[in-house]
Amino acid sequence: FSGSFGTEGSHRDYESIEACALTPPTKANQFAVFGVETLNFEHAVLQFGGRVERNAYDSLSLEDRGFTGFSGAVGLRVPLPRDFSFVTNFSSSYRAPALEELYNFGPHRGNLAFEIGDVNLDRERTTGFDAGIRHTSSRVQFDVNAYVYSISNFIYLAPTNAVEDGLVVSNFSGADTRFKGVEARADIGLHRY
Repeated sequence: FSGSFGTEGSHRDYESIEACALTPPTKANQFAVFGVETLNFEHAVLQFGGRVERNAYDSLSLEDRGFTGFSGAVGLRVPLPRDFSFVTNFSSSYRAPALEELYNFGPHRGNLAFEIGDVNLDRERTTGFDAGIRHTSSRVQFDVNAYVYSISNFIYLAPTNAVEDGLVVSNFSGADTRFKGVEARADIGLHRY
């Protein structure tokens, strides 16, 4: 049984002083506590962890927002014959909207968009599962994984048909989505050097 735990925090005092400021002056505070642990069994390794996080936005001219959420994961690795192993993971994660997603309003030349934030956005919640096979030897390493991630309120920048200041008006929005697929990776040592 081994692991670690800790805290993380940040303070952001955001203010843009240019004429084309996208976001009003906002103070953003984030604080989290987390822990990660490993249990080694005779024929398997179990890892799990969790994180509780608080994000608070204090806007000078718009509505203040606060978000608190929990993220957690558990994973299992089972060694198999001939340097193979089976791995599987389950996770549930939380992400608060960024202050730009909440409060932006104006031309963002870097994105070629006139961005409009949504102060009513909710947090993202992702539930994911993946499973795979790994092989590790002195000259060959490869893995194949299948995964599926369901995301409620996935936050994205959605272009509209409107144009403002020569830029496409784009709204930050949230919608449910799912990512699924298979990925593979291989490393082969062609020579011992």
